[in-house]
Amino acid sequence: MAELTSSIKSSFDGDTFRAVYTVQLKGAIYVLHAFQKKSTKGKTTSQNDKDLIRTRLNAAIELHADKEMSKARSTKGSGNVFADIGVPDAEMHLAKADLVLGIAAIIRSKGLTQSQAAKTIGIAQPDVSRLMRGNFDGFSYERLFNLLNALGENVRIVVSDAKPKTKAKLEFEFS
Repeated sequence: MAELTSSIKSSFDGDTFRAVYTVQLKGAIYVLHAFQKKSTKGKTTSQNDKDLIRTRLNAAIELHADKEMSKARSTKGSGNVFADIGVPDAEMHLAKADLVLGIAAIIRSKGLTQSQAAKTIGIAQPDVSRLMRGNFDGFSYERLFNLLNALGENVRIVVSDAKPKTKAKLEFEFS
């Protein structure tokens, strides 16, 4: 559990200092109390100081436990980061992100520079740059499908029965 270091004592210029009470808790050292002992007589720490140290020890243990708990917390994602962070129309965002990733992969596989890709698909180079970085703001599905066609790719939409019905989703497959 907690190992309390009773005190670290140091003398300076004839005055006696009982400087530091500490506790070590799994990778951290907490300073509980530091003070100057006014008298060289009497070696015991006053009851007030002991009570303060005990209170601070309990607070350090609680603080450390909270920090350990916050490190240990994790949440399993749903598979859709947009849904996980509360973006409206998360399924649509995920589908567009998949399309944009596919377009970027095709551009790379063809060995095209952004300028060459821009000429090929008929958009400005900065827009190609945005797409390559995953930014699809302002791109409709129709526009993304047209970009795929301009890159020499067929776009085929297949509608199939979802099992179960509650799991119906929009997905893209690149071959």
